Amino acid sequence: MYAIQDILRLANRYAAARNIATSTLARIATGSSTWFDRCVTGRVTIRSAMAVVQWLSDHWPMGLEWPADIERPDCSSDSVATALVGRSASSDDLLRAVKLAKRRMFAAVQRGDWPDVRRAESEMLAAGMRLASSGRIASPAAFCRVLGVRRSVYDDVVRRYRDETGAGRWPRPGSRCDRVLAALASVGDVRFASRRAKAAA
Repeated sequence: MYAIQDILRLANRYAAARNIATSTLARIATGSSTWFDRCVTGRVTIRSAMAVVQWLSDHWPMGLEWPADIERPDCSSDSVATALVGRSASSDDLLRAVKLAKRRMFAAVQRGDWPDVRRAESEMLAAGMRLASSGRIASPAAFCRVLGVRRSVYDDVVRRYRDETGAGRWPRPGSRCDRVLAALASVGDVRFASRRAKAAA
């Protein structure tokens, strides 16, 4: 059982991270924009409160810390978060997360559920663009899946354009290599630090 103030803390933290109002969050999570207002006065059922906490857990933004003093429920089986295990997600976990998010995004497009499209797209990007502790892309396979390129293109960019071997060279503008290089530099991959510094200047 969760205390009302815990549910509101989770909601406020989630809404702030997503830059949305809590009323918008309530509408997305429950279908009623007044759910959190009713929660404050205690006019919600225990079942709906548990469902909201479950929804928040399933859709919790990657990189945002869940409050340590609030018990987090296990993720639903259809949640992208199921494929991820905190900061130690393996390359396979991240690839699976990208695939699940992409599937969910296409299903949401067919339903016309644009908030869910944006959520799934955000989760897909977060998984595909995640950096490992080494400062390199954690899962090249997930990264390539997000960008829609073959792994050979990624390998070619790393081999030809990383700082140690090709800092002064550039691929043809608008090419797949150019897109991959721009994404690697913008996400902060340490192998392309010089290009990131130039872009920031």
